[in-house]
Amino acid sequence: MRPEGHAGFSLAVMSASMMFFRYPPALGLPIIALTVVFSVFPDLDIRTGGFVEHRGPLTHSIFGAVVMAVLSGGVFLWLGFGFWSGFIGAFLGVVLHLVGDMATFAKFRPFWPLSNRRVGLGLFRSSDRFVNWALAVLGIVALFAYLENG
Repeated sequence: MRPEGHAGFSLAVMSASMMFFRYPPALGLPIIALTVVFSVFPDLDIRTGGFVEHRGPLTHSIFGAVVMAVLSGGVFLWLGFGFWSGFIGAFLGVVLHLVGDMATFAKFRPFWPLSNRRVGLGLFRSSDRFVNWALAVLGIVALFAYLENG
């Protein structure tokens, strides 16, 4: 998926989750923001010039999600915000990225190293601008609904 699709999907899921669990916006918005940032982070592998395989196990797997979450947690701890704040936001962001990519035709190994099985449901092309922008709009609408009802 494209960045706007990943961000919108994460924004929609996190906003709906915060509403469901009745999490106040003052506490929920920072978690949502961190999750959205990390939802686009795995695709930085595209910008490595082939040094890191795109949709490879380092960036597009549960293992990669844990590694990025631990690093984020360490940075957050160092900044004085607490390890778990950084860990949870980053982990959720990467996992939501993986869920979004699973819906596309592009197959990858999300369960590596436990399994080398490639997953891709083929619901739409990752480059489909309509789907990506529809997810972005859905995310914005969900965020406003959360702010209005949170």
